[in-house]
Amino acid sequence: MKAIQFKLRTRLPHSIYYNTHLNNNFFSTSAVSETLSRNESQVDMGTIPDSEFIQNVFKVVMEGTWNCLSKAQTVSRLNPCIMSEILLQIGRHDRNLAWTFFKWAASLPHYQHATRPYWTIIHILTKNNKFKTAQSLLQSIAHKGFLSSPVVLDVMINDYSNLGTNSAVLSMLINSYAQLGLTQDAIQVFYQLGSYGINPTVHSCNILLNSLVKAKFPAMAWKIYREMLCRGIEADSRTFNVMINACCKQSDLQNAEELVNQMKKHGFSPDLFTYNSLISLLSKKGMHYEALSIQDTMLEKGIQPDIVTYNTLIHGFCKEGRLRDALKILNEMGDLVPNNVTYTTLIDGYCRENNLTEAFRLRDEMIRKGLVPGTVTYNVLLHKLCEEGKLEEANDLLNEMVEKGLDPDHITCNTLINSQCKRGNMADAWKLRNKMLQSGLVFDVYTYKALIHGFCKSGKIDEAKEVLFEMMIAGFMPNFSVYSWLIDCYCVQHNEEEALKLPDEFVKRGLSEDVFLYSSIIRGLCRKDKLRSAEKTFNNMSRRGLVGDALIYTTLIYAYLGAGERTKASELCEEMASKRILINLKTFYVFDKYSLEMDGRPEVFWNGMIERGLVVKSVAQKVRTIAQTSTSSMLF
Repeated sequence: MKAIQFKLRTRLPHSIYYNTHLNNNFFSTSAVSETLSRNESQVDMGTIPDSEFIQNVFKVVMEGTWNCLSKAQTVSRLNPCIMSEILLQIGRHDRNLAWTFFKWAASLPHYQHATRPYWTIIHILTKNNKFKTAQSLLQSIAHKGFLSSPVVLDVMINDYSNLGTNSAVLSMLINSYAQLGLTQDAIQVFYQLGSYGINPTVHSCNILLNSLVKAKFPAMAWKIYREMLCRGIEADSRTFNVMINACCKQSDLQNAEELVNQMKKHGFSPDLFTYNSLISLLSKKGMHYEALSIQDTMLEKGIQPDIVTYNTLIHGFCKEGRLRDALKILNEMGDLVPNNVTYTTLIDGYCRENNLTEAFRLRDEMIRKGLVPGTVTYNVLLHKLCEEGKLEEANDLLNEMVEKGLDPDHITCNTLINSQCKRGNMADAWKLRNKMLQSGLVFDVYTYKALIHGFCKSGKIDEAKEVLFEMMIAGFMPNFSVYSWLIDCYCVQHNEEEALKLPDEFVKRGLSEDVFLYSSIIRGLCRKDKLRSAEKTFNNMSRRGLVGDALIYTTLIYAYLGAGERTKASELCEEMASKRILINLKTFYVFDKYSLEMDGRPEVFWNGMIERGLVVKSVAQKVRTIAQTSTSSMLF
């Protein structure tokens, strides 16, 4: 399909848009053709008014003599407004012909349909009950024509006064955006329709809600759900099931139960999907007795549990290490045949319980039953073998996997790379990294982190730094831990001066500095009692427009207090207060680990920070709890 150009032009007069009658004394076919041919010889195409040109083309199309319309000067008159009106004129007499003409016009040289003619033909197709064709056409232009824009929608909606057709077409637009994963556009159309008093169909609302839940936006799904109810769009059984699934994603049992009650009040009976969602939610919360009770309810209602039901129950038990209960569920499946998910879940459960023998026995059992272990199954076994340091067995299993025609994925490679890195086998880890590249697999953040950590652990700081830069060029931003591995490696090698050069090296390479980088440098320097260098780094960071976070301030204040520089510590506390920087639990845990490595001052320090109001409530409570525990242990 040719690229779509969207141009807003002045609308034709109202009389042209809605003129449905032909003049009885209008041109004959030959006269029309003659008029068009004569017109093409004129430089000024404005000699024929738009209304007359539209009627001429309409007459030619209705008579079936289209060849004269393909000439260059005729095509040049086909702007979006004129083409839309021609389609409307044809569609009032023959909707199938309008669709045929639309496709024929798309093949004309030097012409391409803009958004407006597309919108017109979609309306015509919808009126003709050609919903699949209309939906397909709409989906092809949804992300190209800026259709979710309020300005564009305003023009499109006002062009057609038929409320029913507008609702149907705009519902399909919501469907198209949702199915394309363009949820923000779908939401925008949903709300824009409300301002015109147009409601999408409940089917479209369900598609939008489902796309939001799948995209892990359950809070927005709830907002749309409440809005549709406020606008009088009645929920159906599918709506309730989607929202119960949203509750499952959020572990929200209270709202799930309320939705089931509402479902029943509206005359809908819970179905297999409803019960499976509830079982999943209860299993996730460790409420296995209640989950089994739901299964009993299903049977009482005449609804037979399916493989999803049993797999969900098995997964819940395996997650908590209750493998006997999981096997009991497996044996209760009756005529249902366990699938790959069933066995892989059990294998993973036994691996978590350090029982590789039983895990491999289950792998062999699934093969005997005609099931083929997939990449996920092998990844579970490989992970456990690597975790236990059984690298030869892991290599044998990898070879078996490849021999069976299964391609290792990025999880397979990350597992193997991480295992080699942990054992300091960086040459082997790098070979795996190269094989991963040759296979066309894309590195993710875990690949880079494993290699950086491995090189740092092996003292190969230059290699670690190059992988860090490669990671950033690939679009992954390191976190505090990654930077800390690098800085700690410099400090262990007593090479703090090189660590101080890192920000400048970032700039030279065109990479973005961030607070995490400076935070890790300042922390490393303070641990080495190089307070003046840490202070200089903090000032450099400020000059470059970066604002220190709670961890930086906390680290420096603690270091100043340790050096007896209480005035500077107090000044930083006041700066924290003025910038409203508070220490949260995450900062507390990171810093607490650091302060334990230093000698002494945590209790006095934290009490001072609490008195100054520089910690959130949860941190204050945590400090008091630790203090009480320490006092109690001293009494014994």
